[in-house]
Amino acid sequence: LLHTATKKKRIMGLKLSRLGPTVSHLFFADDSLIFCKADPKNATELRRILQVYEKSTEQMVNLEKSSVLFSKNVDKQLQLATSQALGEIQIVNKGRYLGLPMVVTRSKHQLFGYIKDNIQHRLQRWKNKLLSAAGKEVMLKAVALALPTYTMSCFKLPKRLRKDINSIMANYWWGEANGRNKMHWSSWSNISRDRISGGLGFKDLEAFNIALLGKQVWRLLTQPNLLVSKVLKARYFPKESIFNCKVPANASWIWKGLMGARKFMEGGIRRRIGNGKSTNIWDDCWILDAHLGKVSSTKPQGSVLQKVQDLIHQRKWIRPLIFATFNNHDVEKILNIPISLGDREDCHYWIHGTNGIYTVGSAYRKLTQEKMHHNNQGGREEASTSWSNQSQGIWKYLWKLKVKHKVKIFLWKCLSQALPV
Repeated sequence: LLHTATKKKRIMGLKLSRLGPTVSHLFFADDSLIFCKADPKNATELRRILQVYEKSTEQMVNLEKSSVLFSKNVDKQLQLATSQALGEIQIVNKGRYLGLPMVVTRSKHQLFGYIKDNIQHRLQRWKNKLLSAAGKEVMLKAVALALPTYTMSCFKLPKRLRKDINSIMANYWWGEANGRNKMHWSSWSNISRDRISGGLGFKDLEAFNIALLGKQVWRLLTQPNLLVSKVLKARYFPKESIFNCKVPANASWIWKGLMGARKFMEGGIRRRIGNGKSTNIWDDCWILDAHLGKVSSTKPQGSVLQKVQDLIHQRKWIRPLIFATFNNHDVEKILNIPISLGDREDCHYWIHGTNGIYTVGSAYRKLTQEKMHHNNQGGREEASTSWSNQSQGIWKYLWKLKVKHKVKIFLWKCLSQALPV
């Protein structure tokens, strides 16, 4: 019914860009978001569609549980007329869906402050002194770190908010006495390391945020037929690659967040050559074991070579052409790339995973490794014990001990010099 009404232009859907698709509705498990022009004519048609649906399925739409959200530019009288045509539906100013704000304002810290409030409220329910160190660890990992996960998969959280969340978790971990926080005997950056690296395995929120956003970038690349892929491509990179497009000043907060993960994603994504028809020789990342996967040779003047298929004939590399076009370094790497015998299409693959498919876990591990390497190279690595400097074997042995978890935490504090004596 909605598709038919949209095609006949009885309902004007939402168009985010000139070249992008028109969005008239989004259906979820038990919720429906419907987009139309803010006027009584569109509202009357929508009401008629709902009534037809009710009669044919004998399922009644509960208008008391429904609401309408108008743009701030819509006149008040027009808002009232439209809501009356919908059946006296209530008007809301700020809408949320699945806990996320529908309208993102300028103050991002204030907008996403509810995450911090939710974590504080949840942790205050649990008496700190009644839980052991092991109980606090489970509480923080299972509850506090889970609350912002969905939000971080869509938005890049402000740095100040991430710092506040870390502070709340650190205060809860070390405990309080007489209304005052106890001494923090180890920094949160040490605690948030991986267990075999001397930490307790708490998530680094910045790295975890980028890894989650990277999943969305991967979906845009590998599933271009999704509605969200079509909308974002038409709006932000209609004629070029997502890795080469510029970020406009008026871009949405979601797109700016995705672009924050773009540099990391570009370093880990390569093109797997099939028939070579969709891979650009000079711009795409398709060379194995090369910096960013691109050819180091400069394009010869007057060369008409564009796609990798120009270097292939009868499913074999054209060796004379390759030797004449590229330097020896690139020639060796190109000739080592296998060509599909079944005329398979080119595709993307993730070099940091086991099967070429992007996972948040593999991205998070890579990000934390890079962060530790950067700290070590810069000489800013915090002082650690001789135990942790020897090898990772000490930590592996500790966490495999068949003793109570709170005893392992006590031993970790001893080895990390985080036990006040």
